[in-house]
Amino acid sequence: MEQIIQLKVAEAKQQRDVGRGIARIDTDAMKSIGVTVGDVIEIHGGKATPAKVWPPYPEDRGLGLIRIDGFLRKNCGVSLNEYVMISAAKYSYADFVELAPVDIRIRVDDDLIKFVKDRLIDRPMIWGDSILIMMLGHSVQFVVVNTRPSGIVKISPTTEINLRGEPVTKAAILGKPDSELWIGNSEELENMTVSYGKIEGEFDAKNGELIIDCEVLLSFGPEKASGHFKYNLKEDEASEWKNIIDRRQKAIENELTSFKATIKKLLEISAIRPMKISLSQVLDELLTRTSNL
Repeated sequence: MEQIIQLKVAEAKQQRDVGRGIARIDTDAMKSIGVTVGDVIEIHGGKATPAKVWPPYPEDRGLGLIRIDGFLRKNCGVSLNEYVMISAAKYSYADFVELAPVDIRIRVDDDLIKFVKDRLIDRPMIWGDSILIMMLGHSVQFVVVNTRPSGIVKISPTTEINLRGEPVTKAAILGKPDSELWIGNSEELENMTVSYGKIEGEFDAKNGELIIDCEVLLSFGPEKASGHFKYNLKEDEASEWKNIIDRRQKAIENELTSFKATIKKLLEISAIRPMKISLSQVLDELLTRTSNL
């Protein structure tokens, strides 16, 4: 069973930790969730984001802290002295990642793409993350606008990187935030259900693939959040598309059951009432956790 613990957010102490996507946590915390230095963890605040585990400073041992920089705090939607939940991350090596600069225009060529890629090798990220890259003595902020597969990915030497030249805002990528839900007791979680909308198929002539797109709907009473998952199927896989969709849907339903159990446990051990959640972020998490199927 996945191990989850709660830690208090503290500032990155050293400038060398800024922009590297690392989180310093206590060795006892590492043991609790089954990770070691260099492994990837998933940090859950207002949203989820990955980070690489780094050892704590000696003076932080036993304090229950997680030291992360401002970019990671923004990526997971928390502030200093707030609490986050962390767990060992499930990730894939990316086939494709697309980045866009934030608020500045850049000139893109093969040399720049190689420069950026070299600095992101082995870096974990997820759609919507802010990434800081030093270029000619200046820090340039990018946003992850697309990954293949979806969910948490790591950049490898074989990952294809695409850079947009035109600037975007992070708000434009993430879209308008949904309404916040408040859970006062575990019985209310029974109102959270998942269903599925239309399934569409499209032929990708360039790659000779069948692209299957399935709509997913997460509901809590009158509130709804919608999302999609896609599969690119080769000719020998196309006849199995229905079984592939059925397996993914069943996995999403199982993850929702697991998510409800986690929230119930937190409500039982916590004195905090009610608990705030974001429906769209829950759906994004369900899709992320099942993206490897």
